[in-house]
Amino acid sequence: MQQAPLSPDVDIHSMRKLTHGCDDRTWTNRMLLHLADAVTYCHAEERSTATYDRLTSYSATWMESRPPSFNPVYVRTLLGTMFPQIWLLNDVVVAGLQYYHLVKILLLSHNPRVPLLGAAQRTAKERGDALIREDVRTICGIAESMDGVHPAHLVACMAISLVGDRFTERDEQTALLRLLTKTRDTFGWSASFAIRYLQESWSWA
Repeated sequence: MQQAPLSPDVDIHSMRKLTHGCDDRTWTNRMLLHLADAVTYCHAEERSTATYDRLTSYSATWMESRPPSFNPVYVRTLLGTMFPQIWLLNDVVVAGLQYYHLVKILLLSHNPRVPLLGAAQRTAKERGDALIREDVRTICGIAESMDGVHPAHLVACMAISLVGDRFTERDEQTALLRLLTKTRDTFGWSASFAIRYLQESWSWA
């Protein structure tokens, strides 16, 4: 997938002003700003382990210290379904938790400690891909648990477009494409490049 750094028009300084307070919206804004920091890190020419550790530590602290309102109201995984049902309190919480899992995906994909060669590299990649797939399922599950097609589906499409190629099972691939096309048809979101890329990476005829 083609990726790009943050636009220079994004005013990070102004965004930081939105992180003062302790309500749900402020908690989500903190993760949104952290997502911007993660994107910046992933597109940096040099990615230090110290910066990576700081970013992963912030994510963990954010999640561990989250307000009770960020705990799911209900979670269930039905047999034969790819995405878990995850009911959340409000749209602000939905956005915050989806951003959190997006950050995890980005950082797992750009882990500077993954070996470059050999069996250790293969093992580390397999472990990382398994974690990434779980984060994608969670993001998509949050979206699919909303009524109808929700803006949360756009975040799910971002995750699918970024790392959907890590899925190897045909039924999972089909579910991801179904979510992409449903969101495209509802929001007019351009998904043709992502769909074509995924089908090629999955070796679909």
